[in-house]
Amino acid sequence: MRVLIFLVGIPGAGKTTILSKVTEALVLKPSTQRQPRYTGESEYHFEKKWNAAQFAWSIDRGTTKYGMRNDELEKIQRVGITVFDPANLENFLSGDFGTKVELVTVGLDTIGSLDEQHARVGQDKTRLLDQVSFEAQRGVVRNCDVVLTGNAETVAAAVNEIAFLLGGRGGIISGESII
Repeated sequence: MRVLIFLVGIPGAGKTTILSKVTEALVLKPSTQRQPRYTGESEYHFEKKWNAAQFAWSIDRGTTKYGMRNDELEKIQRVGITVFDPANLENFLSGDFGTKVELVTVGLDTIGSLDEQHARVGQDKTRLLDQVSFEAQRGVVRNCDVVLTGNAETVAAAVNEIAFLLGGRGGIISGESII
């Protein structure tokens, strides 16, 4: 079965940074109705119109829709990877999407405090969490299938190793993979 890895992290956790370092999985591009944060942003398909039939899933974050096009998911041959918002993960996982691909959640527990979260998002008011939301979303992150901490290089190496193992054909796990 094809595998889809969700990188789950609160705003500022480094999801985009980690995706840029993935070599062992197909990086899928989600869609959004929001405007690009900066000129040349290419992490998302920026949708002018939202036709629900074209999407495998849609979530609302505030007044903005996010989702994944069906044609993006069809690109997965073995392992695909994308980002997912922890505030919406529980509702998503309670649906029936998991019958289409095997889902693995990887939590990025890379932010230790609300002050750090605010600094990581550059005080961008659209990405700031309050203490209750921070704790709730961090709780979701810490309950993922795999939880990673560390700097960007360490986390990226671990994500690539997870994708490599999930895409393998079974057999023996190397010492490098275990480490």
